[in-house]
Amino acid sequence: MKTRDRPPLAGIVAAAVGGLVAFALLYWAASRGPDGAGMLGIGIAALAGIGTALALTNVLLGRTVVGPMRAALAAREMEIARLTANTPPPIPRAPRPEFFDPELARLTPAGGAEGKRKLAALTFVVFDLETTGLDTKNDRIVSIGAVRTRGPECLDGQCFATLVDPGRPIPKANTAIHGIDDAAVAGAPDAGAAAKLFAGFARESVLVAHNAAFDLAFLKRAGGEAGIEFDHPPFDTLLIARHLFPDLADHSLDGLAALLRIEIGRRHSALDDAHATARVFARLLEVCALRGIDDYDELVEASNMALELRRAAKSIAR
Repeated sequence: MKTRDRPPLAGIVAAAVGGLVAFALLYWAASRGPDGAGMLGIGIAALAGIGTALALTNVLLGRTVVGPMRAALAAREMEIARLTANTPPPIPRAPRPEFFDPELARLTPAGGAEGKRKLAALTFVVFDLETTGLDTKNDRIVSIGAVRTRGPECLDGQCFATLVDPGRPIPKANTAIHGIDDAAVAGAPDAGAAAKLFAGFARESVLVAHNAAFDLAFLKRAGGEAGIEFDHPPFDTLLIARHLFPDLADHSLDGLAALLRIEIGRRHSALDDAHATARVFARLLEVCALRGIDDYDELVEASNMALELRRAAKSIAR
Protein backbone atom coordinates (compact mmCIF):
# COMPACT_ATOMS: atom_id res chain seq x y z
CA MET A 1 0.00 0.00 0.00
CA LYS A 2 1.36 3.42 -0.97
CA THR A 3 1.53 6.11 1.68
CA ARG A 4 1.42 9.82 1.07
CA ASP A 5 4.64 11.83 1.39
CA ARG A 6 4.88 13.60 4.74
CA PRO A 7 6.81 16.80 5.46
CA PRO A 8 10.06 16.21 7.37
CA LEU A 9 9.37 16.31 11.14
CA ALA A 10 12.58 18.29 11.84
CA GLY A 11 11.48 20.99 9.43
CA ILE A 12 8.05 21.32 11.05
CA VAL A 13 9.55 21.54 14.55
CA ALA A 14 12.11 24.17 13.41
CA ALA A 15 9.40 26.27 11.80
CA ALA A 16 7.18 26.06 14.90
CA VAL A 17 9.99 26.95 17.34
CA GLY A 18 11.13 29.81 15.11
CA GLY A 19 7.60 31.18 14.94
CA LEU A 20 7.16 31.05 18.74
CA VAL A 21 10.53 32.75 19.32
CA ALA A 22 9.70 35.50 16.84
CA PHE A 23 6.28 36.09 18.47
CA ALA A 24 7.76 36.19 22.00
CA LEU A 25 10.50 38.62 20.99
CA LEU A 26 8.07 40.92 19.24
CA TYR A 27 5.78 40.92 22.30
CA TRP A 28 8.73 41.70 24.60
CA ALA A 29 10.04 44.42 22.27
CA ALA A 30 6.62 46.06 22.09
CA SER A 31 6.41 46.16 25.92
CA ARG A 32 9.81 47.92 26.16
CA GLY A 33 8.91 50.71 23.76
CA PRO A 34 11.25 52.37 21.23
CA ASP A 35 14.43 52.19 23.36
CA GLY A 36 17.64 50.40 22.41
CA ALA A 37 16.61 47.08 23.95
CA GLY A 38 13.26 47.23 22.22
CA MET A 39 14.86 47.83 18.81
CA LEU A 40 17.32 45.02 19.45
CA GLY A 41 14.41 42.73 20.27
CA ILE A 42 12.68 43.68 17.02
CA GLY A 43 15.88 42.90 15.06
CA ILE A 44 16.23 39.49 16.71
CA ALA A 45 12.54 38.81 16.10
CA ALA A 46 13.04 39.63 12.41
CA LEU A 47 15.92 37.16 12.20
CA ALA A 48 13.82 34.50 13.91
CA GLY A 49 11.05 35.22 11.38
CA ILE A 50 13.48 34.76 8.50
CA GLY A 51 14.61 31.45 10.03
CA THR A 52 10.98 30.37 10.26
CA ALA A 53 10.41 31.28 6.61
CA LEU A 54 13.49 29.32 5.54
CA ALA A 55 12.40 26.28 7.54
CA LEU A 56 8.92 26.41 5.97
CA THR A 57 10.45 26.84 2.51
CA ASN A 58 12.63 23.79 3.10
CA VAL A 59 9.58 21.77 4.10
CA LEU A 60 7.58 22.90 1.07
CA LEU A 61 10.48 22.33 -1.35
CA GLY A 62 10.99 18.89 0.11
CA ARG A 63 7.39 18.09 -0.75
CA THR A 64 6.93 19.88 -4.07
CA VAL A 65 10.38 19.86 -5.72
CA VAL A 66 13.12 17.80 -4.10
CA GLY A 67 10.90 14.87 -3.16
CA PRO A 68 9.44 14.36 -6.65
CA MET A 69 12.86 14.84 -8.26
CA ARG A 70 14.40 12.20 -6.00
CA ALA A 71 11.47 9.88 -6.72
CA ALA A 72 11.86 10.35 -10.49
CA LEU A 73 15.62 9.66 -10.35
CA ALA A 74 15.04 6.60 -8.18
CA ALA A 75 12.41 5.34 -10.64
CA ARG A 76 14.85 5.75 -13.54
CA GLU A 77 17.62 3.87 -11.75
CA MET A 78 15.16 1.10 -10.79
CA GLU A 79 14.12 0.76 -14.44
CA ILE A 80 17.76 0.56 -15.56
CA ALA A 81 18.37 -2.06 -12.87
CA ARG A 82 15.32 -3.98 -14.15
CA LEU A 83 16.68 -3.96 -17.69
CA THR A 84 20.00 -5.44 -16.55
CA ALA A 85 18.78 -7.63 -13.66
CA ASN A 86 19.54 -11.32 -13.28
CA THR A 87 22.47 -11.08 -15.64
CA PRO A 88 23.73 -14.54 -16.60
CA PRO A 89 27.48 -15.05 -16.78
CA PRO A 90 28.91 -14.25 -20.23
CA ILE A 91 29.35 -17.25 -22.52
CA PRO A 92 33.05 -17.84 -23.14
CA ARG A 93 33.69 -17.05 -26.80
CA ALA A 94 36.39 -15.45 -28.90
CA PRO A 95 34.86 -12.11 -29.89
CA ARG A 96 36.25 -10.08 -32.76
CA PRO A 97 38.98 -7.78 -31.38
CA GLU A 98 37.93 -4.16 -31.06
CA PHE A 99 38.85 -2.15 -34.14
CA PHE A 100 39.62 1.46 -33.23
CA ASP A 101 39.64 4.22 -35.83
CA PRO A 102 38.47 7.57 -34.40
CA GLU A 103 38.14 9.17 -37.84
CA LEU A 104 35.77 6.46 -39.05
CA ALA A 105 33.84 6.28 -35.77
CA ARG A 106 33.30 10.00 -35.11
CA LEU A 107 29.75 11.14 -35.83
CA THR A 108 28.69 14.56 -37.12
CA PRO A 109 25.71 16.29 -35.48
CA ALA A 110 22.88 16.94 -37.92
CA GLY A 111 21.89 20.23 -36.31
CA GLY A 112 18.56 22.05 -36.57
CA ALA A 113 15.35 20.07 -37.02
CA GLU A 114 17.29 17.04 -38.33
CA GLY A 115 19.26 16.83 -35.10
CA LYS A 116 16.08 17.09 -33.01
CA ARG A 117 14.47 14.05 -34.66
CA LYS A 118 13.30 11.64 -31.96
CA LEU A 119 15.13 8.32 -31.92
CA ALA A 120 11.85 6.47 -31.39
CA ALA A 121 10.59 7.76 -34.76
CA LEU A 122 13.72 7.08 -36.84
CA THR A 123 14.21 4.17 -39.21
CA PHE A 124 17.49 2.33 -38.64
CA VAL A 125 19.26 -0.39 -40.59
CA VAL A 126 21.36 -2.54 -38.27
CA PHE A 127 23.96 -4.56 -40.16
CA ASP A 128 26.89 -6.92 -39.77
CA LEU A 129 29.60 -8.25 -42.08
CA GLU A 130 31.60 -11.45 -42.25
CA THR A 131 35.02 -11.23 -43.89
CA THR A 132 38.05 -13.23 -44.99
CA GLY A 133 39.99 -11.79 -42.03
CA LEU A 134 40.50 -8.80 -39.77
CA ASP A 135 42.73 -6.68 -42.02
CA THR A 136 40.47 -3.80 -43.09
CA LYS A 137 42.87 -2.79 -45.89
CA ASN A 138 43.42 -6.16 -47.53
CA ASP A 139 40.74 -8.65 -46.46
CA ARG A 140 37.37 -8.88 -48.21
CA ILE A 141 33.67 -9.19 -47.36
CA VAL A 142 32.07 -12.64 -47.68
CA SER A 143 28.61 -11.89 -46.24
CA ILE A 144 26.33 -8.95 -45.39
CA GLY A 145 23.28 -9.20 -43.12
CA ALA A 146 20.94 -6.42 -42.04
CA VAL A 147 17.57 -5.76 -40.42
CA ARG A 148 15.42 -2.63 -40.53
CA THR A 149 13.99 -1.18 -37.31
CA ARG A 150 11.87 1.81 -36.37
CA GLY A 151 13.03 3.21 -33.06
CA PRO A 152 13.47 0.17 -30.82
CA GLU A 153 11.09 -2.05 -32.84
CA CYS A 154 12.35 -4.56 -35.41
CA LEU A 155 10.16 -4.47 -38.53
CA ASP A 156 8.90 -7.96 -39.37
CA GLY A 157 10.36 -9.48 -42.48
CA GLN A 158 12.46 -6.43 -43.41
CA CYS A 159 15.83 -8.16 -43.64
CA PHE A 160 18.71 -8.18 -46.08
CA ALA A 161 21.22 -11.00 -46.54
CA THR A 162 23.70 -11.84 -49.26
CA LEU A 163 26.83 -13.86 -49.64
CA VAL A 164 29.69 -12.04 -51.34
CA ASP A 165 32.36 -13.46 -53.62
CA PRO A 166 35.65 -12.05 -52.26
CA GLY A 167 37.50 -12.88 -55.46
CA ARG A 168 40.07 -14.92 -53.57
CA PRO A 169 40.17 -18.15 -51.53
CA ILE A 170 38.65 -17.92 -48.08
CA PRO A 171 41.15 -19.05 -45.40
CA LYS A 172 40.08 -22.25 -43.67
CA ALA A 173 40.65 -20.61 -40.27
CA ASN A 174 37.97 -18.04 -41.13
CA THR A 175 35.62 -20.64 -42.59
CA ALA A 176 35.84 -22.37 -39.20
CA ILE A 177 34.47 -19.18 -37.61
CA HIS A 178 31.63 -18.17 -39.94
CA GLY A 179 31.05 -21.37 -41.91
CA ILE A 180 31.42 -19.73 -45.33
CA ASP A 181 33.74 -21.46 -47.80
CA ASP A 182 34.69 -21.00 -51.44
CA ALA A 183 31.87 -23.25 -52.66
CA ALA A 184 29.28 -21.19 -50.74
CA VAL A 185 30.24 -17.92 -52.45
CA ALA A 186 30.57 -19.32 -55.96
CA GLY A 187 28.23 -17.27 -58.16
CA ALA A 188 27.53 -14.69 -55.41
CA PRO A 189 27.80 -10.97 -56.26
CA ASP A 190 31.20 -9.37 -55.87
CA ALA A 191 31.86 -6.75 -53.18
CA GLY A 192 30.88 -3.77 -55.34
CA ALA A 193 27.59 -5.32 -56.48
CA ALA A 194 26.78 -6.46 -52.93
CA ALA A 195 27.51 -2.96 -51.57
CA LYS A 196 25.15 -1.50 -54.17
CA LEU A 197 22.39 -3.93 -53.15
CA PHE A 198 22.92 -3.10 -49.49
CA ALA A 199 22.90 0.66 -50.18
CA GLY A 200 19.52 0.24 -51.87
CA PHE A 201 18.12 -1.59 -48.83
CA ALA A 202 19.54 0.98 -46.39
CA ARG A 203 18.47 4.08 -48.36
CA GLU A 204 17.06 6.89 -46.15
CA SER A 205 17.80 4.91 -42.98
CA VAL A 206 20.31 5.54 -40.20
CA LEU A 207 22.98 2.83 -40.08
CA VAL A 208 23.87 0.97 -36.86
CA ALA A 209 26.54 -1.67 -36.24
CA HIS A 210 28.62 -3.10 -33.41
CA ASN A 211 32.27 -1.96 -33.51
CA ALA A 212 31.00 0.03 -36.49
CA ALA A 213 34.34 1.43 -37.67
CA PHE A 214 35.43 -2.11 -38.64
CA ASP A 215 32.38 -2.72 -40.83
CA LEU A 216 32.47 0.81 -42.27
CA ALA A 217 36.09 0.37 -43.39
CA PHE A 218 35.09 -2.68 -45.44
CA LEU A 219 31.91 -1.04 -46.74
CA LYS A 220 33.74 2.06 -47.92
CA ARG A 221 36.21 -0.06 -49.91
CA ALA A 222 33.41 -2.15 -51.42
CA GLY A 223 31.34 0.93 -52.17
CA GLY A 224 34.30 2.52 -53.92
CA GLU A 225 34.26 -0.37 -56.40
CA ALA A 226 30.66 0.47 -57.31
CA GLY A 227 30.94 4.26 -57.14
CA ILE A 228 28.89 4.39 -53.91
CA GLU A 229 29.87 6.52 -50.94
CA PHE A 230 29.13 5.38 -47.40
CA ASP A 231 29.97 8.75 -45.90
CA HIS A 232 27.70 8.73 -42.83
CA PRO A 233 29.31 6.70 -40.02
CA PRO A 234 26.89 4.30 -38.33
CA PHE A 235 25.85 4.57 -34.71
CA ASP A 236 28.01 2.10 -32.81
CA THR A 237 26.40 -0.05 -30.13
CA LEU A 238 29.85 -0.56 -28.61
CA LEU A 239 30.38 3.18 -28.07
CA ILE A 240 26.80 3.75 -26.89
CA ALA A 241 27.24 0.93 -24.37
CA ARG A 242 30.55 2.43 -23.19
CA HIS A 243 28.72 5.70 -22.53
CA LEU A 244 25.82 4.07 -20.69
CA PHE A 245 27.79 1.37 -18.82
CA PRO A 246 31.35 2.71 -18.45
CA ASP A 247 32.23 0.24 -15.67
CA LEU A 248 31.15 -2.86 -17.61
CA ALA A 249 34.13 -5.16 -18.15
CA ASP A 250 32.98 -6.57 -21.50
CA HIS A 251 31.40 -4.32 -24.16
CA SER A 252 31.62 -6.94 -26.91
CA LEU A 253 28.42 -8.09 -28.61
CA ASP A 254 28.50 -11.27 -26.52
CA GLY A 255 29.06 -9.27 -23.32
CA LEU A 256 26.17 -6.89 -24.04
CA ALA A 257 23.88 -9.74 -25.07
CA ALA A 258 24.63 -11.43 -21.74
CA LEU A 259 24.10 -8.20 -19.79
CA LEU A 260 20.77 -7.46 -21.49
CA ARG A 261 19.62 -11.10 -21.57
CA ILE A 262 19.49 -11.33 -25.36
CA GLU A 263 19.97 -14.62 -27.15
CA ILE A 264 22.21 -14.67 -30.22
CA GLY A 265 21.28 -17.18 -32.90
CA ARG A 266 24.17 -18.62 -34.88
CA ARG A 267 27.15 -16.50 -33.84
CA HIS A 268 29.25 -15.14 -36.73
CA SER A 269 26.34 -15.42 -39.13
CA ALA A 270 25.98 -11.88 -40.53
CA LEU A 271 22.16 -11.93 -40.41
CA ASP A 272 21.93 -13.51 -36.93
CA ASP A 273 24.52 -11.08 -35.57
CA ALA A 274 22.60 -8.20 -37.16
CA HIS A 275 19.42 -9.41 -35.42
CA ALA A 276 21.28 -9.64 -32.10
CA THR A 277 22.80 -6.18 -32.57
CA ALA A 278 19.35 -4.77 -33.36
CA ARG A 279 17.96 -6.20 -30.12
CA VAL A 280 20.95 -4.84 -28.17
CA PHE A 281 20.43 -1.44 -29.81
CA ALA A 282 16.74 -1.49 -28.86
CA ARG A 283 17.57 -2.11 -25.20
CA LEU A 284 20.27 0.58 -25.27
CA LEU A 285 17.70 3.03 -26.64
CA GLU A 286 15.44 2.21 -23.67
CA VAL A 287 18.26 3.05 -21.28
CA CYS A 288 19.09 6.19 -23.31
CA ALA A 289 15.49 7.38 -22.89
CA LEU A 290 15.76 6.90 -19.13
CA ARG A 291 18.97 8.95 -19.15
CA GLY A 292 17.34 11.80 -21.12
CA ILE A 293 18.96 10.93 -24.49
CA ASP A 294 16.07 10.83 -26.92
CA ASP A 295 16.98 12.67 -30.12
CA TYR A 296 19.51 12.16 -32.91
CA ASP A 297 22.08 14.78 -31.92
CA GLU A 298 21.94 13.79 -28.24
CA LEU A 299 22.92 10.23 -29.21
CA VAL A 300 25.66 11.63 -31.50
CA GLU A 301 27.03 13.62 -28.55
CA ALA A 302 26.95 10.60 -26.23
CA SER A 303 28.72 8.42 -28.82
CA ASN A 304 31.42 11.01 -29.50
CA MET A 305 32.02 11.48 -25.76
CA ALA A 306 32.60 7.72 -25.41
CA LEU A 307 34.92 7.82 -28.45
CA GLU A 308 37.05 10.61 -26.98
CA LEU A 309 37.28 8.85 -23.61
CA ARG A 310 38.34 5.65 -25.38
CA ARG A 311 40.97 7.52 -27.36
CA ALA A 312 42.31 9.15 -24.18
CA ALA A 313 42.47 5.75 -22.43
CA LYS A 314 44.37 4.23 -25.35
CA SER A 315 46.81 7.17 -25.38
CA ILE A 316 47.51 6.69 -21.66
CA ALA A 317 48.00 2.96 -22.11
CA ARG A 318 50.73 3.45 -24.76
